[in-house]
Amino acid sequence: MALPWGFSTDDCERHIQDTLKAGAGLCDEDSVRTLIGDGEKVWKGLLPSMCLLIEGLT
Repeated sequence: MALPWGFSTDDCERHIQDTLKAGAGLCDEDSVRTLIGDGEKVWKGLLPSMCLLIEGLT
């Protein structure tokens, strides 16, 4: 999964268009826009938990 991180609105739109093009008609545009638009916020919320899980494995 690739997410734009700290990108401008134009960069996000470019990422959305690239994803839709690569999906060759298989991607739902609303879903793509939601995942890319909210992706950074969601990952930032998950990272602290992921770090705890990784530290627990070592």
